Amino acid sequence: MIVLHHFARKHLDFSDLMTEAAAAVYMLVIINGYVQLSQLHTEFYYILAVDVGASVGWGLIDGFTYAIGQSISRGNDTIVVKRTQSADPEKALAAAQEGLDGTFVSGFSRDAKKAIAEEIVSKAPDAVVDKQGVFSREDLSGLVSILGVYLTAGLALSLPYVVFADKLIAWLVSNTIGIAWLFYFGYTVGRVTGQKRVLIGVLTSAVGIAFLALSYRVYA
Repeated sequence: MIVLHHFARKHLDFSDLMTEAAAAVYMLVIINGYVQLSQLHTEFYYILAVDVGASVGWGLIDGFTYAIGQSISRGNDTIVVKRTQSADPEKALAAAQEGLDGTFVSGFSRDAKKAIAEEIVSKAPDAVVDKQGVFSREDLSGLVSILGVYLTAGLALSLPYVVFADKLIAWLVSNTIGIAWLFYFGYTVGRVTGQKRVLIGVLTSAVGIAFLALSYRVYA
C-alpha cells in the first residue's frame, strides 16, 4: 500500500489525490451500511471480497474517466496553443488571455494578465505541438494511481474484519476509520481554502455518517 501511495502522489496532484480518496471512502462507508449488523456473522472473506472488488471496479471506472478527462484537457490546450499562433494579433492575444482563465494568475489585475498574454503570444511561434494519441503515458499512470487509491482505501477499511474476531467490533472500527478520514479530508479542504477547518471536517464526516445510516436503512 505504501508503494501505491507514493505512486499516486507522483502522478496525481494533491486535489485529485484527496478527492479520489474521499470518493473511495464514501463508497466504502455506503458498502459498510449494506453490511448490516444482523449480517455480521458472514465470513470475513466475503466482506473483504465485496470491499476490495468494489474498490477495483470503481477505481477502474474512475481512473478511466480521469484519463479521458486528461486527454480532453490536453487536446484543448493544443487548440489554445495553435490559436495563439494565429496571424491575427488580436485573435492570438484573446486566445492567450482565455488560456489563462482558471489558472493561478486569475486573480491578477487585467493589465497584468494582458502583459502575460502578450508575452505568451510573442513566444507562441516557437511552440512545438506534438501529435499525441488518445492516452499518454501520464494519463495511464493517473488511471493506475486512482485504482491504487481505491484499492488502498478498500484494504484499509477491510483490515478490521481480518484483525478482529468479533465482527461487530470490526464493523465499528472500519466505520470509525472511514469517518475519521472524512473529517481529515474536510479539515484539509478548510485549511487549503482558508475556511473553517473543523466545521468543514464535521460536515464531510457528517455526510459519511448520513450515507452509512441511509444505506443501512435502505438495505435493512
